[in-house]
Parts: sequence; C-alpha cells; structure tokens
Amino acid sequence: MKRAEIPATYEGFTDPKWKGRIGLEATDAEWMATLIKTSPGDKGMDLMRRLSALRPALRTGARAARLAGCGRRGAGGPCDGQQQHRDAEAQGRADRLRPVQPVVARPQGIGVARNAPHPNAALLFADYVLSPEGQKLFESMGRVPASTKVKSAFNNFPFTVIDPVTVIDESAKWDKVWNDLFVKR
Repeated sequence: MKRAEIPATYEGFTDPKWKGRIGLEATDAEWMATLIKTSPGDKGMDLMRRLSALRPALRTGARAARLAGCGRRGAGGPCDGQQQHRDAEAQGRADRLRPVQPVVARPQGIGVARNAPHPNAALLFADYVLSPEGQKLFESMGRVPASTKVKSAFNNFPFTVIDPVTVIDESAKWDKVWNDLFVKR
C-alpha cells in the first residue's frame, strides 16, 4: 500500500474497505480514552464503535504497527512512532508511514522511590537521564526525548498527550470500555 492510500484521520479507517486490514495494540485503552475524551460530544465514542465493528486484529507489544510496516496488515497503530519510523527507515519502507491525526503521546516519568536503598544514587541517575547527555542517549535508542533541546524527528510534531487522570484514576473505566468494544466482540 502506498502512503497516499492511508487515511489522514482515524475516521478514514471506518470505511468498510479497511475490514481485516487494521491492527491495534491489544491493551491500548489509554489511546482510545484520549481520543474519546478529546473529541467533541459523542464523536470519539462513535469512532471507536465504528472501528470496533471492523474487527481489527489485536496484537501485543506494538506488533500491530510492525505488522503494518512489513506489509502484513494494511494499517497499524497506535505505536511507538519514533521506533516505528527508525524500523521502517532501516527496511527502506519509511515512505509507507503516515501519522494519523490526532497523534496520541504517552508521557513517561522518572522519580525516586520513597524507601530507595540508595536515594542519592537514584537522584544522580535521574539527573543524568534528564541532562542533555541522557536525553541524547534516549534519542539514540529510538525514544522521544523529553527535552526539546535535543534534536529529534518529533521536536515540532503535533500530538495530544494522554491525561494522567485517564491512566491513574480512570483506568478501570477505560479498560472496561476497551474490552467491551475490542476484546469481547
């Protein structure tokens, strides 16, 4: 499939022609919840119902996106965009990737456990991870750096960030919606 054939938005994937050609990460309730919560009215929930009706293949470990990248599925996502891009470049397939809007990003954090056996060492490690050198190391490993001072393909990329409330306080609610729509079909 050519990049131009891939819809620019998730609504484009609700066309029946995509049935049997879509792969999703099997446990991505956070992605679904973000799209529902950031869409006006019932538009996000309606989108998920229409996607569910097409019975996308569910895979774990971002395999859905990788299967799409190697031609086994027509489209895959959500995925680790930077790693997916690097994998596709290495295989000579970067021209097939197209980010679908809205792109959803998952924030990551770092901290020191309250009863860490070596809290000063943990603080030094956290300082290193957040330093320019640590952020460059993350970028070199295919991760998106937290610092915009580190050059990355994603420095100026538009995205919507998953609300921590979705993950911490509402996970049971969104897991149920996900399972009802995509797992228990």
